[in-house]
Amino acid sequence: MPTSVPGNCKQRRLSGGFTLVEVLLVLLIAGILTSVVVPSLSFRRASAQDEAERLARLLEHAEVMATSLGSPLGLEIGEGQYEFLRWSGIWSPIESGYLSGRHQLAAGMAMEAQADPVSGHAAPRIIRFPPAGYPAAFAIRVSGAGHAWLVSGDLAGRVRVENKDSAP
Repeated sequence: MPTSVPGNCKQRRLSGGFTLVEVLLVLLIAGILTSVVVPSLSFRRASAQDEAERLARLLEHAEVMATSLGSPLGLEIGEGQYEFLRWSGIWSPIESGYLSGRHQLAAGMAMEAQADPVSGHAAPRIIRFPPAGYPAAFAIRVSGAGHAWLVSGDLAGRVRVENKDSAP
């Protein structure tokens, strides 16, 4: 005894429509491709404020890491880049973790260490973070596209980001 009306299967296949499973599969693939492609596209250029805030987070992390490792860490600022270092008889690049590698600045951005805001001494070549947890005060100017931000640290280990645009 037949369980379905003869001819229904052929008629449905010849109608040219898609099944729900086929539509869902296409949507799933489109979603996966979108989640992979969209983050790699840069819709917004990095700003001096973004870089200053990123640097502030890295500096806070460096203070914590110096204490937990029991070894001094430092920040060396170069032309268009900066790098975190570890002291082990000599300053050497940190090779793994969040602070490792040279951090490149976006085109048109500049970064420079400022004179010590407490003592007035010249800008250091390497900003140091001792393992005792009492860093020296520092100030780093991040500028780009007509905007400037100051990332500063005080003797209590607090890191701040301030707008230093010359425009009112």
